[in-house]
Amino acid sequence: MGLVDAPHFTIDGKLKDILKVTPGACLQYAVIEGAVQPAGEPLTSHFQKEFVGVLQKFLLREHRLVWNSLSRTWTDSERVLHHRVNAALAIASALAGAAVLLWVGRRYYDHLKDGWEQERRELERLQNENACVICLSQPRNCVLLDCGHVCCCRSCFQALQQRRCPMCRERITQVVPIFHA
Repeated sequence: MGLVDAPHFTIDGKLKDILKVTPGACLQYAVIEGAVQPAGEPLTSHFQKEFVGVLQKFLLREHRLVWNSLSRTWTDSERVLHHRVNAALAIASALAGAAVLLWVGRRYYDHLKDGWEQERRELERLQNENACVICLSQPRNCVLLDCGHVCCCRSCFQALQQRRCPMCRERITQVVPIFHA
């Protein structure tokens, strides 16, 4: 049975009477139409006192029994087919939505900014890792052999009094320049 074939009811006193005589006060696959009124004091906007409205919540659930052939039992299955909440206070909702959107955008920007700062610090760290261990200002640009360390610049190597690697103190037999592309 689809919604086209389902019985149509309007929201009035007659619907209340039908629900009273229905077992469990529940209608199976029915279409209910009409305008809603507040059940007490209507909602008002905190910002604009002339805006009043009613919240409407629409929830369409499907409940069915499903046969499970593995366990050979019936299982209750319930799922929400449609869920919608409307508010007549649309302007207040729009302002709140815009504020949330602005807040989310700001949080995302701050997140990106933190990432950019982290990348900048990482780049500086990598540049500092490439600095000569002796002068800490020039880039490392030579390989010391036989140990193979790349730890100093050519000018600091030439200024060494003893020809020993500043990292491992092994004797240096040859120096090969490095050219970064």
